[in-house]
Amino acid sequence: MMADLVVGADLSSAWAQALVLLVERGGAAFNLNVAFAAAAEDDRTVRERLDDLLADRGKGTVETVANTIFPTGLYAPHLGDGAAAHLYLVHEIAMRMHRRRDPNDRDTYFNRLVAYPAKDGEFNQLDYVISRLRKQMPLRSANSSAYEIGLSDPTASEWVADADLRIQAPRKDRNIYGFPCLSHVSLTLERPRLHLTALYRNQTFVDRAYGNYLGLCRLLRFVCAESGCTPGEVQCTATHANAQINEHGKTRVAQLAADVSAMTHARKEPAHV
Repeated sequence: MMADLVVGADLSSAWAQALVLLVERGGAAFNLNVAFAAAAEDDRTVRERLDDLLADRGKGTVETVANTIFPTGLYAPHLGDGAAAHLYLVHEIAMRMHRRRDPNDRDTYFNRLVAYPAKDGEFNQLDYVISRLRKQMPLRSANSSAYEIGLSDPTASEWVADADLRIQAPRKDRNIYGFPCLSHVSLTLERPRLHLTALYRNQTFVDRAYGNYLGLCRLLRFVCAESGCTPGEVQCTATHANAQINEHGKTRVAQLAADVSAMTHARKEPAHV
């Protein structure tokens, strides 16, 4: 079976199309690519429909999942040039307090972006990438993309403006399933637009995918706000995509897919006078 590409105007329509495809495929797909515009806001009615199902099943909300990738409540853009430094500091304090309460709890994706466990200590990949992008933006010929090998160390000198934001730490993460399902994030500069590509080794579409998309959009918007770029496209590749029919039930997932598909199609219809 060949890879699939789903393209939506926003993350809600893209997620809805992908969920319908997964249901039609019997609940799973391999090498599923989903793309959408990062600047477009999501459809709150779709998010609320999903949150209702998640609450019924005792699962975390879409917002909870999104905050593991980018904790939007900690970012204060009104601080101007000090906004990013403030975000990193507040996050560090919050993580320190959280680990005191539960030292065995798993890491977060955002923490891997700002405190990656490199061989020489923790490394702030986001700060590094933003710094490089700021330098690239005014140049006559800016770096746009890099040839990437996920095994390389993100502190290596060859790591340029468009390289990976690594999540998985090969020496630390040995789980077959579970954290981190997101392996890496790649940024590509097409001035003034900045695009984001994320690779998931496994992505659950009811519990996580919508929140993943929302968090990645917010992450890209943050990088753009701090570097002077314009948000472009987000593309997520799930090497294994799972509609969670076994966990939530075929009827429940199929009804969710039908409902959100109808919502996103209705939003595109012209209003009747």
